Amino acid sequence: MALTEEQLKTLPTDPSLTQAFAGKDVLLYVNGPSGTAAKPVWTMVGAQKEASTKNSADIIDATHKTSGGWASQLAGPRKWSISFSALQVMNDDGQDILDYAYRKSIKIQVKLARPDKKYRTGWCYVTEYNEGNAATDAATIIATLTGDGELSAYQADSTTTSSGSGTH
Repeated sequence: MALTEEQLKTLPTDPSLTQAFAGKDVLLYVNGPSGTAAKPVWTMVGAQKEASTKNSADIIDATHKTSGGWASQLAGPRKWSISFSALQVMNDDGQDILDYAYRKSIKIQVKLARPDKKYRTGWCYVTEYNEGNAATDAATIIATLTGDGELSAYQADSTTTSSGSGTH
């Protein structure tokens, strides 16, 4: 007896709400070109390969004469950055925005969206923008987005508005 498509759709699903997800499903968006800080219009950056976030804090030396010869520190200012890589693709609004932001030294708003519809946002500068054009590889972009201020905590996204020609 062969199962029908309808019968297969009734297979039990994992009741666990704690599930890992693939890094390939976390996508970088930039606000623009018609968005505002109050009402962003998120444009996906196309052909993404990586968007890894690094969070760190500076250390403030608080060592004193009576600390028993041991160093003492305080947590200092926190900072974040995103290491980003993608294939270069033609006619991609998101890649154009990153390139423009780098060349003009302007701050842009970014969004990292997970597959569970949670996301975080922050303002940053594109502090590195490298184009790889090797004869034996696909053309690539490797960029560093350096945060200016806080990278938000994860929040629920009720709608993901996307414009532009971003390609995954």
